Amino acid sequence: MPSKPLVKTPKRSEQTRLQVLLEAERLYAHGGYDAINLQTVAEQVGVTKAALFYHFANKQALFVAMLETMLARYGGIITEHFAKPKNSSEAQFLALSWALSAQPMFDAFRFLRSEQQYLLPEQQVQLQQVCTEKLFRPIKQAFALALERQEVQLKNVSAASSMFLGFCVLVSSMRGMEKGGLSAAGHREMFAMFWHGMARG
Repeated sequence: MPSKPLVKTPKRSEQTRLQVLLEAERLYAHGGYDAINLQTVAEQVGVTKAALFYHFANKQALFVAMLETMLARYGGIITEHFAKPKNSSEAQFLALSWALSAQPMFDAFRFLRSEQQYLLPEQQVQLQQVCTEKLFRPIKQAFALALERQEVQLKNVSAASSMFLGFCVLVSSMRGMEKGGLSAAGHREMFAMFWHGMARG
């Protein structure tokens, strides 16, 4: 009887690294960079603080890796939603804003304003490049396509993209409220105000 093929499983160190990143992301979502405490991360994951340094040299390295992981996930969500050409741009952006707001949202403006100062210059450049590639560029391309289709009337695609990301941060914050969190119907109403007030204005 032929033996079953071996099923490869992630190494324990890879699983630990992923758990560390997810815990750092959870803390970040509740209070930004300052909320990422290495001792808290270690305790929640069930490893020693020293073990964290096997994966990340310091808090800054963990922060960079965490944001890269978050942005890569956002990039996948964005690609998925804009890969449906039969949908109108409005429907695509509506669905995308709801999907992104279900994530622990990365506030790119907060990062640029107050968090990148904690990083080395090369780390700042690295994250700005990832943010541009995974967030701003695909959204700008989608707005440009909507403009080409005459579904929107825009004077500044870059500004529209920034406003859309700001809208997603707002919706994410409202969805995360313990009481009276934003409903899907409330989101559609807010999005209609955004889309028709900004994208056509």
